[in-house]
Amino acid sequence: MSASFLGRRSYNRYDIEDAVGPVLGRPYHSRRDGRVPPASAASWRVTVEGERAVIALRIAPRPLHRRAYKVRSVPGTLHPPLAAAMAYLAEPKGLVLDPCCGAGTTLIEAAALAPEVRTLGFDRSGEAVAAAAVNGPGLAWARADAGRVPLASGSVDRVLVNPPWQRQVRLAGSGHRLWAELRRVLADGGRVVALVPEVPRGWAVLERVEISLFGRHPILAMLSPDKS
Repeated sequence: MSASFLGRRSYNRYDIEDAVGPVLGRPYHSRRDGRVPPASAASWRVTVEGERAVIALRIAPRPLHRRAYKVRSVPGTLHPPLAAAMAYLAEPKGLVLDPCCGAGTTLIEAAALAPEVRTLGFDRSGEAVAAAAVNGPGLAWARADAGRVPLASGSVDRVLVNPPWQRQVRLAGSGHRLWAELRRVLADGGRVVALVPEVPRGWAVLERVEISLFGRHPILAMLSPDKS
């Protein structure tokens, strides 16, 4: 049993695990005091947020966020399962761009989902580009500002983007420059899948999912330029 919670509480993670574990109908192995459950034990997860608790059984042999390729990270990088959800929603085709690629997780997941696509990741941080190159050595990465995307107009079929929002990193230019550039490089019929705190102006929402991430509730949205 592995527990996590948001906010200040009068109890700790081990208190949650010891309260929930024994009532699941299976032998329970507490992790309190550093004890390690046997390798054959089922792995459960309980997450407490506000007044709600979610209990889930892990069906994979290892946590989904522990991808073998993810050996480097940078501030603001996405967990691979969320990056995979963005790629799945986008239905990758043609040229797939991430103008704020960070450690490269979104494009690596897109390439795993659709090996035939071409991918290109930009980031203005040299550290991020270096991390992406280590995580995804067979993909194309380069240093560039998302407010000045070095691509021809109408050349991109899909965009996966997690622009900085009130976190450790920032864009060099203002946010409207990013969205203006995405509108410029996007081909007719192209789509943007973005993780954002709110939908940017001038974009139509084709699909949206509200998620919980680090105590915030951003939107995972599929967007297209609003031509109305």
